[in-house]
Amino acid sequence: MTTARRSPLAALLAAFAVTACGCTSETTTTTTVDAGRTTVAFDATMRVVSPANDACFPVPAGTDATIPLSVDFRTANGAPALVFLRPAGFCSSVPSGICGHLVVTVNGVRNNDGVTHTVNVLLRKFVTPYQKFAITVALVGDADNTLLVARPDDAGATDLDAGITLQASLTVDAQPSCGSATSSSSATSGSSSSSGAGGSSATSSGSSSGSAGGADGG
Repeated sequence: MTTARRSPLAALLAAFAVTACGCTSETTTTTTVDAGRTTVAFDATMRVVSPANDACFPVPAGTDATIPLSVDFRTANGAPALVFLRPAGFCSSVPSGICGHLVVTVNGVRNNDGVTHTVNVLLRKFVTPYQKFAITVALVGDADNTLLVARPDDAGATDLDAGITLQASLTVDAQPSCGSATSSSSATSGSSSSSGAGGSSATSSGSSSGSAGGADGG
């Protein structure tokens, strides 16, 4: 991956912003790395709250069944992270924080986009909805670009060269019905990972936050 380097001007502006407003580690300092990549200094992790990883999901009846994925964003200390979800092209109205939209990939193929904390897997895009699905949800930038997040270390310093993608992956076994012991309706947490070109990862836990209703990508 091409590494991100802060220009002297960007570093000066970042220092001025922190000094002037007393901002926390969630103050964003954005550096455009190369074509299609942006790195943001921000304290956040992402996870899928439900369904749980490897859970059985009972596919509802109907011709337009979906698997709703509930996601949330947390800081390193477990507090909700201020992440704005907006349709592509609408993040310019967000004055601060981190902004983007969710992209759902299923079995390696883009399946749907979302702009709320619940985004749907569209089962109508498969010959049969009854199978195991390998699902990844990722936060991407305003222009559908790769959005890398560099979290502060224990000392509070942020290395923009260490940017990672906020994403979460899980496997869901979609079936006509599920036993109560394995049903996703009883699941409370899912697996999550934030990975970049270096293969780094992080796992977080906590309760879900956000509203329901995913955007339909067609």
